[in-house]
Amino acid sequence: DWKYYITKPNWNPNASLSRDSFDLNPFCVVDGNMVQPPKQMSHQCNVPEREGYHVILAVWDVGDTAASFYNVIDVKFDGD
Repeated sequence: DWKYYITKPNWNPNASLSRDSFDLNPFCVVDGNMVQPPKQMSHQCNVPEREGYHVILAVWDVGDTAASFYNVIDVKFDGD
């Protein structure tokens, strides 16, 4: 399964990222159906409204294993 988290509206971008920097509930969850994904894939998610610089944390929990992979994505919202 894939889960996507975003930094809280009031997070401090000058502080080190921590669990407390992120909303604890993922804004998007994609079921992996316990099968190996293709080499390339994409997900469509509705990203919560934010202003300015934020970080998205993408977590892939590999089905039927204890393995997880993490990616962070820098995003800048322009208010439009």
